[in-house]
Amino acid sequence: MSKLDCPMVHRGVNTYANGICSPCCFAANWDSPVQTISEYRKSDYVQYFKDKFANNEWPVECNRCRRTEESGAKSKRKYEIDKFKLKYGNAPYDHDDKIDVLDLRLSNLCNQACIFCNPVNSSMIQTEVEKFGDQHTETNWKTLNENMGRWDFIRNGWSSDDIIKQIDDLSIGGRLYFTGGEPSILKQVFEILEYCIKIERNEDLYLEFSSNFHAVNPKFFELLKKFKGRMWISFDATGAQYEYIRHHGVWETASNNVLEFQKQVPNFRLEITPAQFILNAFPDFDLCDWAYENDIDVVHDNFLHFPPWLDIRLLPFKHRKRIWKRIQEYRKKRPTKGNMSIWDNYEKFILSDYVGKETLLDTEYNLDKIDKIRGNDWRKTFPWLHKIIKKYKKENT
Repeated sequence: MSKLDCPMVHRGVNTYANGICSPCCFAANWDSPVQTISEYRKSDYVQYFKDKFANNEWPVECNRCRRTEESGAKSKRKYEIDKFKLKYGNAPYDHDDKIDVLDLRLSNLCNQACIFCNPVNSSMIQTEVEKFGDQHTETNWKTLNENMGRWDFIRNGWSSDDIIKQIDDLSIGGRLYFTGGEPSILKQVFEILEYCIKIERNEDLYLEFSSNFHAVNPKFFELLKKFKGRMWISFDATGAQYEYIRHHGVWETASNNVLEFQKQVPNFRLEITPAQFILNAFPDFDLCDWAYENDIDVVHDNFLHFPPWLDIRLLPFKHRKRIWKRIQEYRKKRPTKGNMSIWDNYEKFILSDYVGKETLLDTEYNLDKIDKIRGNDWRKTFPWLHKIIKKYKKENT
């Protein structure tokens, strides 16, 4: 087995809302054709990944894991290797033709327009970009145009039947992961879960969800009571900062919905997985305190690489050192229980070098564009960032 091999290439399938498939959510080629999962699994694209890793070469699509590992942090590839070994020991990745992970982005239907998201994953952002065109951010305008021939598919989403055909190929104890759009409002999610219950796969499959919890559907709760799994909560901050980052979100509504889910569906493990990027780089720790008080873990290893103008490493190094110092001070004051507030990879990533061409000027430019569309004010919501960028401009322009 190649030193660089990845179990997701052999045993993972990821679907995107625009009709393409890839080994995982980090490794997509946006020029791939719309195809069924069965077609993808037999495709030259899968063989391309296998050939690259067999030659100890990184596929370009895997740059996110490569960069994460080069920073010294643990990548998704490393996490998946650990999970495979825990399940199969030293067996080769292709010891059978089963899938271990089916990672589903079924539609872009969403009730939020997060600052770091894009039209393929949020119908709210799609509507914005279609209305405002190139007045929106360059990355979102480009994404809209790159998917010009795919919008009918994106609006309608994946067929439940196409996904259901793969359930029998999921290994015993396989993971079925749903994310957005927002899975709690997608009809396909309900149809797939009902099928799993019908064939009694709810007894062995492990469900994983990412949800923003901004909508409560009692049927969603009732279905999940029949499974075991993990719920990743899409919170990145609290209060006004949460509402800026998760545009259209209301902190009080979403946080109360989480607590209701916790009460009704105790068979799911809850974890908050904040995106780590420039707007929540200086944490006020309110989110960690809220989670601690409600016995919910927080895992800080979801490092945002795209859009690049929000990368946390655009901050001057001295500020990133200050951030880490504050985190260390917080950890000393706050006793841990279970996996509460995992920061282990955060230091390695935040102190690593950013190698792109973007600067804080790009951050300011794009935030200003979005604020003009949404009527927000990032300078008021994140005054510390405004101060840093103001000083950066004085020193560099």
